[in-house]
Amino acid sequence: SYEAYVGETYAFQLGSTERRIDRQPSLGSLFKSQNGTTWTPDQTKDLAFDIFKAQFSTAGGTVVFENAPVPDMLLSNNPIMTVSADSSVRVLAPDHGFVAGDTVLITGFDSAGSGILHGIESAGAINNVTHTITKTDGFGYQFEIPSGSIINATGRIGGARVKTQRQILMDTVIPQFDTLVPQDTNITVDAKFTTGRSYSGTETRFQKDTTFSGDLSILQENNFSAPRLVATTANETANLSGEKSVTIQTAFSTTRADVSPVIDLQRTGIIGISNRIDNQDSAGYPMATQYIGEDSDGSSLSKHITKAVNLLEPANSLSILLNARKPSSADFQVWVRVADAEENIFEKSWTQAVQIGSVPKSELGFQDYEFTNNGRFITEAFMSYQVKIVMTSTNTSTPPLFRDLRVIATA
Repeated sequence: SYEAYVGETYAFQLGSTERRIDRQPSLGSLFKSQNGTTWTPDQTKDLAFDIFKAQFSTAGGTVVFENAPVPDMLLSNNPIMTVSADSSVRVLAPDHGFVAGDTVLITGFDSAGSGILHGIESAGAINNVTHTITKTDGFGYQFEIPSGSIINATGRIGGARVKTQRQILMDTVIPQFDTLVPQDTNITVDAKFTTGRSYSGTETRFQKDTTFSGDLSILQENNFSAPRLVATTANETANLSGEKSVTIQTAFSTTRADVSPVIDLQRTGIIGISNRIDNQDSAGYPMATQYIGEDSDGSSLSKHITKAVNLLEPANSLSILLNARKPSSADFQVWVRVADAEENIFEKSWTQAVQIGSVPKSELGFQDYEFTNNGRFITEAFMSYQVKIVMTSTNTSTPPLFRDLRVIATA
């Protein structure tokens, strides 16, 4: 709270019963309002106040920010998948950030309150029990239920309030700092990040930078060469000696002592972007959920599917031309399906197209690729076609990139 004093012409000065204010000290009027909207001038009164100005150090200063604990993730309805007589429990938790061997806590299982679903007791087998993850993929993870529980039904259970711990993977980071940078001042942002692991990668996790990185661009994308991680509090304690996963240092500088840059602490954070890409196959990728080949819908995380194209005249060959960048850790496949006028193309299977020639991989440059289905699987003319590009990488930070796609149908 505060008190404000005004001086009124011909009234006594504050603290005196003899000395009066005999004139206004300067030009101007005092405006008063009863409602904060309509203001009325009072020509006999003035308000006086002192203004205090800060003196900032021209030697500069720093402010350090660290990540908050990662909140639990609310899952979709009935996210727990069971198979009768199988001790493995699968949890549909997209982008969970874990790998096999991590531990995880689940809460909110069986929100209906019956206590037991498919033979699993919520209190003793799922909720607030430390589970060791045995398999992971981009769709979720798997663990074994504690001994003593016997799964007696197949299906999806859990209710609408199931939450799981999660970790956040980042291939790109955008520092969100709302700043005011007057003339002759500056703010630079540096950071220490912690390494993560791609879905199909072999990177070493929990290696935190020992020194602050170079200048990060505020409100712009900053790309990593390999994924970074914001870990659970338990993993930070166990693997980082209690340090936080992300430490951001902002350096303030000014050449004039009467002005300083400003950061709004209510609008401070980072945006992490993760590329959803893996490199799976039926044998070498231990998926938590079911592997599906790309000749049907396919379970690969990253793909582009064109709309179905209807032709005016029949064709019997396709030429697919791509301009793409394919880093050493990445690859892509082209799949095609066709249909005649009497068939539903969405009921047809996909067949992998054949690449013409060999194009070396490139970390930076875009190159032309050509694929064809000629002589591969088409024996009759078709009236519609659809193309699917399946992208793979063992490093989520270096996916294949595409700039042009052209498809030519010929008779």
